[in-house]
Amino acid sequence: MTETTTPTPLSGLRVLDLATLFAGPLAATMLGDFGAEVIKVEHPAKPDPSRGHGPSKDGVGLWWKLLGRNKRAITLDLSKPGGRDTLLRLAATADVIIENFRPGTLEKWDLGWAELSAANPRLVLARVTAFGQFGPYAHRPGFGTLAEAMSGFAAITGEPDAPPTLPPFGLADSIAGLATAYAVMTALAARDRTGEGQVVDMAIIEPILTALGPQPLWVDHPPPGGRPVTPHPLTWLYVPGDRPPIVAKALAAGADVVVVDLEDAVAPDRKDYARAATAELLSDPQLGVHVRVNALDTPWAADDLRTLAPLPGVSGLRLPKVTSPEEVVAVAEKARDLPLYALLETALGIERAFAIAAAHSSVHGIALGEADLRADLGVREDSGLDWSRSRVIVAARAAGLAPPPQSVHPDIRDLEGLAASCAHGRALGFLGRAAIHPRQLPVIESAFLPTNEEIEEAETIVKAAMREEGAQALPDGRFIDAAVVAAAQRTLALARRT
Repeated sequence: MTETTTPTPLSGLRVLDLATLFAGPLAATMLGDFGAEVIKVEHPAKPDPSRGHGPSKDGVGLWWKLLGRNKRAITLDLSKPGGRDTLLRLAATADVIIENFRPGTLEKWDLGWAELSAANPRLVLARVTAFGQFGPYAHRPGFGTLAEAMSGFAAITGEPDAPPTLPPFGLADSIAGLATAYAVMTALAARDRTGEGQVVDMAIIEPILTALGPQPLWVDHPPPGGRPVTPHPLTWLYVPGDRPPIVAKALAAGADVVVVDLEDAVAPDRKDYARAATAELLSDPQLGVHVRVNALDTPWAADDLRTLAPLPGVSGLRLPKVTSPEEVVAVAEKARDLPLYALLETALGIERAFAIAAAHSSVHGIALGEADLRADLGVREDSGLDWSRSRVIVAARAAGLAPPPQSVHPDIRDLEGLAASCAHGRALGFLGRAAIHPRQLPVIESAFLPTNEEIEEAETIVKAAMREEGAQALPDGRFIDAAVVAAAQRTLALARRT
């Protein structure tokens, strides 16, 4: 009896897999599962990192056993003339090439679409990158972890009071691999009709956005449960409460938080007018601004709280010159569970920073008021406040609060000095900054957003943590543990603002 073999759906199809790690190689693996001949092309000295990624059995990485199945492997240095010529000869016999080099890399080696399609007009070239071949982010590096953060997936995953939570496996890469295989088959179907190949431009972030459906819109329309989808504020724009036209301009300036100031920015003889004007403004529930009330030991403070705390347009109260936890508790009991932010502006407030930060569940943050603190301490040099700054930062973190924003830079014309001061504040541990003019906002945001290098480092740390639990060392010798991983996750969550 002769055994017969039923032809597989993709038998006779040749695929060149030039990609590394997950999304691109997974697409090639799936084509191989249905009978395509897949030739894995690796660099002679730098093979696909998935060979050594994660756990292994009998000396073979399990991820490689998954992604390398149904493939024959060869090595080529595509940056050298010999490797280029060999690939062009292979391309002439192939149906599909899958690659995930950074945009422009194949072109630099004279292996772009122009050269490949000239060698084989029926070729389908699938290009898998973080953000696609075109657009403002095209040349930014990125992996699936960043896509999971920027898409909003991490923000809506986990407990409401916990940090954004990443999946314990390569979710975005896997979805992108599935989408790439589907797009390749679509391009091949088009080739059957036209006789011509084409480029498949696959951005890893796009398929996961599709899978999330309308959920990214929850930034504007919060979901009924789960984590709130709001990025951490970086800019807090203060505006005088007795100048409604200026308040209106501030609301359109693009700050993360607008703070209507009834205290330092308003003269004593205009306090009542400022309160009334602010109350009229904040009857609108769509506004969601913060209000800095007058100091709690002044006669205006009780009127501020009684008038403004019930209004639907108030989303937070900033309490100046707080010196004790009892002051915070007294406000919390009157303020309908509004988020409270205590401003520490005296030596006594600094000494009691942790007790104030932990005084009540309504306390969402603490911060310094540096002008009054400077006067209280008699400090002339800016560096004289660094100990107090560090004390507040540590107290906030010890109480489980977000890192505090830096105090205002008073010279609105000195943008260079503002940038330098922000860099110093960021190094101390501040996150974001108060501003008193819209022109300060882009400088502050730029200073506190993570750089591309910091994003890459954070992705490396998070991916390493996904491979195995507990403390471990990266290939370059750096030691990472749970605290380092948590910091990397915060960096990726912050990066999705961009």
